[in-house]
Amino acid sequence: MAKVRILKKGMKIEIEKDNLIGVEETSDGVVFNLKNNVHIYNTDGGMPVATKQMMQIASDRDIPENSVMEFNLMDHTKPVQIIVD
Repeated sequence: MAKVRILKKGMKIEIEKDNLIGVEETSDGVVFNLKNNVHIYNTDGGMPVATKQMMQIASDRDIPENSVMEFNLMDHTKPVQIIVD
């Protein structure tokens, strides 16, 4: 099953991709919307709009089984990547 991994300063949250509804940009960062009315907010006033948009667009994409969509909230130039096993 495909997974989503969210990284930020020593924290790693991993969920099944099916539980991710999407990522939305906010005025001061992004919010990860999950099933069952769960939201993960990341506030980062210095996050560029282009970084937020990359994460939002990537979250809507399907990924292969046995792969991980990794959101690195500390890297504004390459905030999301797909890792295929």
